[in-house]
Amino acid sequence: MSTSRHVPFHGFDPYDEVHVARRRLPHWRQPGLSYFVTFRPADSVPQPLLRQWRYERAIWLRLHPQPWGADEQREYEARFTNRMQEWLDAGMGACHMRRPEVRAEVEVCLLQFDGNRYDIDAFVLMPNHVHAVIKPTSGSDLSTVLQGCQCKPLQQVVQVQVYILDGRIVRSHRS
Repeated sequence: MSTSRHVPFHGFDPYDEVHVARRRLPHWRQPGLSYFVTFRPADSVPQPLLRQWRYERAIWLRLHPQPWGADEQREYEARFTNRMQEWLDAGMGACHMRRPEVRAEVEVCLLQFDGNRYDIDAFVLMPNHVHAVIKPTSGSDLSTVLQGCQCKPLQQVVQVQVYILDGRIVRSHRS
């Protein structure tokens, strides 16, 4: 779903300064960029699958320290990023967002800071996860924006923890 106002797209600028924050992986940040964000309720991936995924990922990361070449990046995405997306798309868990009242609450939650803390270019509500293309506004950073996307109404309606999976810079309008 797109928002009613035009949000100018700003992709990654390889010539501009990049801020790299490390947690489990490096996260690149540039002011004024658009990010592709995914978040999900806790039950959207069964815990045994998630434990196995985390275990395999931890081993892979130990064996493949940064910086990665193109081949390692593709392998990581295939083994971990794409696999997680496949599991989400399989529609596991209670899929609370199939319920119209929950979808409405999540949409209100996403749009509550649109134009203030961030600009939403587009979003899609799947039965068990959400994708959004967002751009933090001047004075807001992605970490603050993602905390706002925790979607308290969703947590209250379905009584689950919501996890942010990803906050990736969008490289171009074709990414």
